[in-house]
Amino acid sequence: MVCKPLLNGKYLVSDTGVVRLARRATPLKWYLAKHGYPEVGLSINGRKINKRVHRLVALAFLGPCPADHEVNHKDGNKANPALANLEYVTRPDNFRHAMALGLLPAGVTH
Repeated sequence: MVCKPLLNGKYLVSDTGVVRLARRATPLKWYLAKHGYPEVGLSINGRKINKRVHRLVALAFLGPCPADHEVNHKDGNKANPALANLEYVTRPDNFRHAMALGLLPAGVTH
């Protein structure tokens, strides 16, 4: 497992999606948000902010998301934030990928 710093080194995120405070070994607990993505609560400037784990992994390991791109889960599983499962793609490419995997209800169009 490889870790990289986030938010000026306050947090660490692993390539498997484990998020923790840099000064502690205990991982922060995820919860599944209503859309099925794992989220974690972070403290930023004294405020608690919920962040999607896959976006934190992508930011730490793939760099900032290019304009007009979003994070795609290669296996189609929103609950799998592992680096090996993530890539930046355009929205139309993400839509086509979801269609190819059968993840969208019948009749949905872009």
